[in-house]
Formats: sequence, C-alpha cells, structure tokens
Amino acid sequence: MGMHRQIHGGGCATCHGINREGRRLLPRFWAKAPALTADALFGEEDSHEHDSNGHGNHESYNQKSLRQAIADGIDPAGELLDEAMPRWSMSEADLDDLIRYLQQSDGHSHSG
Repeated sequence: MGMHRQIHGGGCATCHGINREGRRLLPRFWAKAPALTADALFGEEDSHEHDSNGHGNHESYNQKSLRQAIADGIDPAGELLDEAMPRWSMSEADLDDLIRYLQQSDGHSHSG
C-alpha cells in the first residue's frame, strides 16, 4: 500500500494529515497513521510507552532515529515500521530539511 501511494504522488500528508495530526488509513480504517507533530515525535511525554500516539512502545525520536525511520523504516527501538509506511529515498539536504520541519511545533503546511 505504501508503494502505491508513493508511485501515485502521495506524500506524508496523505496518511499523516495536512496538519501532521495523524489520521485513519483507508481502506484499512481500523489503522491510524501516527501524528508527526514535534510533541508526538520528540516530546518527553509518556505517550510513547503507552502507544497513545500510534508510534509504538519506544523512546521519543531524535534526529538520528527519525532519519532511520524515514529512510529505512526502523523505529527508535530497532523495530520495523508498518509496511504501509514508505521507505523514502531523498538527498541528505532534503532529509535534513524535512527533519528540521518536523521539529517545528507549527505544522500548518500543505506539503508533506
């Protein structure tokens, strides 16, 4: 499913929402793409341990672990992300820009 979205122009917002809030995946409506807000990814809250944000049972992301998740589909605990999550191939500069964007608390953008 992830490859289908990638081939047909889907970006991050297709699954994670325009405001990075996370959203239900169709046709797998029972599954939800996790939020990509700065708090959800990098926050020190306990939600990572309780899976309330959809990111699984692992520590918060840092720049290195987020880079690994985007490119290789591996979370901070070393576990594979869901197969629906594309493994993105991009230049180092683009990946750095994406991570800087995800670290910003204001996710009100129409690009993914």
